[in-house]
Amino acid sequence: NPQTPTMQAKKERYVDQETVIHCGSTNRRLLHILRGHVTIRSNTGRVIARVGHGKTLGELTFLEIGNRGSGMRVVAEESLAVLIVDYDAVEMITHLNPAVGARFYRCLSFLS
Repeated sequence: NPQTPTMQAKKERYVDQETVIHCGSTNRRLLHILRGHVTIRSNTGRVIARVGHGKTLGELTFLEIGNRGSGMRVVAEESLAVLIVDYDAVEMITHLNPAVGARFYRCLSFLS
């Protein structure tokens, strides 16, 4: 039953130092960290932040119209597990059930 975004989410795993999001990536998706940490680096390699369990990444490229690509590179530290929600899945859910879509976007606005 595709009525909630979590029903459309998929789990992915990454190993230590594996790139999760490449700089310039135009994938419109949200990543919620289930286990582990990531380092967020600028396109020059400078460390911007280190985030971990319970944090959500990708909300700016997810919401941006005319996505120009991520300006950051996200790299797994240690073993990493993330839950991924694709933009197309949220669009489908919003079309099927506008109230669920509105709640999802409202919650997402608090993250950015």
